[in-house]
Amino acid sequence: MQIINSKIGKVKIYYNYNNEYDYHEFIIKDLNNDNVIGFINFKIYNQFILKAWLNNIQIKNEYQSLGFGNILLRLFENFCIKYRCYLIEGKYFPTNNKAKNFYIKNGYEIYKDGYETYISKSLVKIEKHKINLNTNNYEKNNIN
Repeated sequence: MQIINSKIGKVKIYYNYNNEYDYHEFIIKDLNNDNVIGFINFKIYNQFILKAWLNNIQIKNEYQSLGFGNILLRLFENFCIKYRCYLIEGKYFPTNNKAKNFYIKNGYEIYKDGYETYISKSLVKIEKHKINLNTNNYEKNNIN
């Protein structure tokens, strides 16, 4: 558990791993009333390279546009970097323009494959046959 300051005051961030379904999640709770503000859940898997699949990120309507989605996304991305994931992937509903703008603003590519719409973000930078984890983008946003 971690406590951070936010635009609404102090909030708690919890990490949870669900062994039965093999997924990780971060949950943010409002310390003023113990309400869940939002969560992100994801899986880490190996498919020739280590990848992360973003299952879901949700922020309650009354807490949107206050930076909580960015906090959860940074926690998730930092977790992926720590565990040496090379790529983040996920799906989103193309009719959700708020989500589309959120992902684009945070450096994700959006592409279609058949009827499905996906998001993708590479966490590596390849230079002259040398692979380096792209950590400089995350250091200034790291809340740890």
